[in-house]
Amino acid sequence: MPKAAVPGQKRKGKVDGKVEKKRAGRTKQVLSSSSDEEETKRFDPQEVQALRAALLDWYDRNHRVLPWRRNKCSLKTEEGEKGAPMDLPDQKFAYLVWVSEIMLQQTRVATVIDYFDKWMSIWPTVQDLASATQEQVNDCWTGLGYYRRARYLLEGAKYVVNELGGKFPEEAAGLGKIPGIGPYTAGAISSIAFGKHEPLVDGNVIRVLARLRALAEDPTTTASKKLHWELATQLVDVERSGDFNQAVMELGATICTPKGPLCGQCPIRGQCQAYKRQQRGQGSVLDFPPKVEKAPPKEVHLSLCILEEITRKNGKQAAETRFLLVQRPEGGLLAGLWEFPSVIVGKEAPKEEKKRLITERINGLLGANVEDESFTIVHRSTVGQCTHIFSHQKHTMEVEWMLVSRGSSPPKLAEGGEQPSLRWVDGADIGDHPLTTGQKKALALLSKCTSRVARVGDAPAASKGAKAEDRSKAQRTLVGFFTKKGT
Repeated sequence: MPKAAVPGQKRKGKVDGKVEKKRAGRTKQVLSSSSDEEETKRFDPQEVQALRAALLDWYDRNHRVLPWRRNKCSLKTEEGEKGAPMDLPDQKFAYLVWVSEIMLQQTRVATVIDYFDKWMSIWPTVQDLASATQEQVNDCWTGLGYYRRARYLLEGAKYVVNELGGKFPEEAAGLGKIPGIGPYTAGAISSIAFGKHEPLVDGNVIRVLARLRALAEDPTTTASKKLHWELATQLVDVERSGDFNQAVMELGATICTPKGPLCGQCPIRGQCQAYKRQQRGQGSVLDFPPKVEKAPPKEVHLSLCILEEITRKNGKQAAETRFLLVQRPEGGLLAGLWEFPSVIVGKEAPKEEKKRLITERINGLLGANVEDESFTIVHRSTVGQCTHIFSHQKHTMEVEWMLVSRGSSPPKLAEGGEQPSLRWVDGADIGDHPLTTGQKKALALLSKCTSRVARVGDAPAASKGAKAEDRSKAQRTLVGFFTKKGT
């Protein structure tokens, strides 16, 4: 007589075997369904040929002429536009492609063109760049943002010259060993400069592929990234890999745009699944790729001090001044760049606390106390607040101006000496000095403030015995150079 089943206990025997077979069958069915779904996202041979032909024909007729681009099959006839020389050797062309691709990361083409032309006028070859200093490179890069890219270019140039004999590898695998070159940039250089059969995937390519196949998955997941690379590999033309890769990117940049796609002008709308869905009233092309919510940037509050020192007075003429800049650490955000002294403070920190912290910061930098005989504070006041947003941080800076003159016992640095992390910049030159956008915003606050008050030249000769009412007259200046230079 069979035993009764105990509640909660698994049943054994033949029945279990049937259950397991059913489970296995369902699992196999699910896996098969998933496999079939993945397969439908890929292109069949006919689609591949049609897409290649349509995109290359469109590109030859419509591509933008850019100083780092050349297309031997171009059908454009506009005069006055100059691309890269057709007879430029591949190795030199690879340098142009590399620099442009790094500059174009997170930056619009229209912005990059002037920077690219200036860069090439200074360092026309990878050998020239390898001999530059980081400061020279940063100076040229000022205003382009994401300064780590400038560091990667210099490190990459030194690697190519010192480790590779001054020649770029032609294959993506070799290019990927150069500092700062990832899979996308490696694919771009290999296919565009050397004609190798290499795919590439960037934001424009992701958008075009997502709409072509109506891919509803988050494009940032590992599985989705893998799929996009597989699709790009399927599509890339064998004979004209570089032109094809540029065609897809160009389509994404000019036609298949994030917010206002020009579907009526798209050469491949007939193969676009997102467009077909839209025509059937099943959503919008803008549904693809799905929008991914970004984490808000971390809020950082800083107290920043523009320290200006009166260095000489010329009778009734405006005084000569100089500004103190400090170099950021070699690693991290804005590595190695110069800025006005600042310190991180609490969002709700009292005014006196902020003042104390920035004063301690300045004293530490100078190795002297700005409130004793080393300096005389002629004037000190808050000039405003400004904000600058990075990709992952939002800096809110409370900016103050401290105008000082040398006291009876000035520190060595104040006499003109210079430490590796400190620099004095003449007042007449500060407007032209390479400062980041955030620092320029701070300086602009001072220019607005001083435009409403007397110049530094009106300040009394600084001394410990100066009367308070005399010091109060010194609400002043950048020697008027802001007004002269129109900044």
